[in-house]
Formats: sequence, C-alpha cells, structure tokens
Amino acid sequence: MPGSNDKPLARFKLRKAIRIIGSLFYGLLLILGAILLAQILTGGTSNPFRKQGYITKKFEAAESVFNKFYGHQECGASLSEIYTPPEPGSDQAKLHTAFCPTRKVLLEALSNGGRNGLDAPYNPRGCHYRWFTTEEICMILSRFESIILIGDNALQSTYGGLNILLRKDLATGALRHWEISSEQRENCKCDRQFSAGECQPFLIAESKQMVARDQAQVSSSHPYACSKPNLISTLKHLLPSSRAESHRPIPIVTSFSSLSLSPSVSTQSLNTLAHTLHNLLPKRKTPILTLGPPAAGSSISAKAVAQSGNDKRIFYSKELSTISANGGDFEWLGTWNLTIQAESLDGERYGVRVAVVEAMMVSVSNRLSHSTPESD
Repeated sequence: MPGSNDKPLARFKLRKAIRIIGSLFYGLLLILGAILLAQILTGGTSNPFRKQGYITKKFEAAESVFNKFYGHQECGASLSEIYTPPEPGSDQAKLHTAFCPTRKVLLEALSNGGRNGLDAPYNPRGCHYRWFTTEEICMILSRFESIILIGDNALQSTYGGLNILLRKDLATGALRHWEISSEQRENCKCDRQFSAGECQPFLIAESKQMVARDQAQVSSSHPYACSKPNLISTLKHLLPSSRAESHRPIPIVTSFSSLSLSPSVSTQSLNTLAHTLHNLLPKRKTPILTLGPPAAGSSISAKAVAQSGNDKRIFYSKELSTISANGGDFEWLGTWNLTIQAESLDGERYGVRVAVVEAMMVSVSNRLSHSTPESD
C-alpha cells in the first residue's frame, strides 16, 4: 500500500540528511584546522610561542617564583641578575628560533657563551636556553629512573645548585643546615656555603640525606619540592636497585678535571665508565654528560696556578670537547667560559649564581635528551 513505506522512507531521508550535515561539519573542521595550521607555520597570532610578549611573560613568571626563594634578598640574587631571556624584537621567525633546537647545539652554545662584565648574566653563544621553575625541573627529573652525579669537587657546585633549586633556598639550600649550629649557619649562608672551608663538611652529598629527613618527619624548613627526587651521587650504590622492568633512561653527570687535567686519563676513565654501564644495563639508555673544569680565579694560590692554571684548563677543555665531538662515549659541557668572569672568594670555588646556572644547564640538557636521534 502507498502509505506503508512512508515511515521507513522518512527515516532513510533523515539518516541521509544527518550524514550530509556530518560530512559538511567534518569538512568545516578540516578547513578551520588547515587555516589554524597555516597561521602557525607562517607566524600568525594563533601560535602563543610566537607572540611578542610570550617570552617576557614566561620570564616574569619564573622571576616571580625565583624571588620567593628563601634568602633571595639576603643573598642579593634575583633571576634578572643571573639570566637574561632572548629579546622578543620584531622578527617573529628569529623569535621562534631563539632557543637552541637540539641537545648538541645547546651544549655547544652553553660551553662557548660569555658575560658582558664581571658577574653579569651568562649568555650562550648562538642560541638561548630556557629557565625552568622548580616545578618544571621536577617534571624533567620524573622522566628518568634516576640521575647520577659522580665525580670530583667541581661537580659539587652543580649538585649544590640543583639542591638549591629543588629546595627553593638560596641561603642554605646546598647544606644539611639541620646539623649546623645557629652561629655556623650565619657564616655559611649564600656564597659561603660553597666557598667557606668550615661549611664544606655540611654540603649535601646525596639526595637520600634529604629524603630520609623528610620521611622521618623531622622539622625541615626547606624540603625537596619534588615528591620523588632521585639524585644519587654514587654509581654502584644506585644501579643494582634499578627495576629490571623499567626502561626509563639514567643520565650520568660526571666531572674528573680536578683529579687530573690529563685528557688521556679522563678519557680512559670515561671509557671505563661507559663500558661498565653497558655491561650492567645493556638495554638501558645511560647517556654520559661530562662537565669541564671551571676557570682559575684571580684569588687562586700561586701553587695552584702552577699545578692547574687557566692555560692547562683551557687545553684540557679543548681536548675533551674535540674527543666528544669526534664520537666519544660522552657529551661535553664546558664551564670555563661560565666562570672566567664570575666572582670567587678563593679562585677555585664559586657561589650561588654559578651553582644554579650550572644546575639549570644540566636540567635543560637532560630535558633535551628526549629529542629524536635525527635532531641530536
């Protein structure tokens, strides 16, 4: 009968109409997506990373957090005195490429930078690095099973700077301050926590010292900001405890320059370290980052100059940098340029400003270790 197919026909027309509308809507989304992508690729305002004020706002936010660190006024260390972000300018393409694109380029830029005067902010050469907040550093560290720092006294500055950033404490963040008397604590604040001999025994040697204190619920004015820090300073102490099923990388940060300014001795030590890591963890990524020696300051003793003056440090740095670039089992991060115009009380050890910049260099380079092989 003529009326028997009216309802099925109506449902068929309705479904067809829905499909047509859906196709039109999907096509509209594709068009809008293409327009959005085109704006991003051509420097349009849809990309927030290319907005004129984006870098400035990010820096102001980081500076606001940094200026809330304990001791920032007492130590006279504001972020603007330590770090200068790239200038936004009017060239949108240049703004987009202001930051170093790969870990290799970043390490070269950080190693070969300079300052515009004594204790001025350190600027990499050719491209820039980002300054992360403590919370962002925690996110970077969470990407790894652990980060191992193993080496000499020069590496203590980097590790101390990392503790300062994680504890948000510029005055005593590198120290086990709970073991120090009130009088000693006053004498060990700010730069002196690194340079004063009486403060050296109280420097934090491994993260377990802080973690155990926090877990025991002992009053600590500045605990770690991260819920699960993994910063261990001894290689063999850490590796056996690593979970077999975990595949997250374990970056190794080393420094052997104060033990010997012999490139051959250091290279042999690094090769042995790489071989040991490969045997212990054959399926795990364990990239090695080696820090070069700091500059010898003007206050260094004549005996120290004869044994390890700047000429020897420069030669050592150039040799290790070349070995790394020619396929060595390690990456190289020089610190001579960073410290040559930095103030030092004894010509060997530097203060808070150098320590936190070194720590940020290591954090930033570890973040870029997730870049693709092609970009490395």
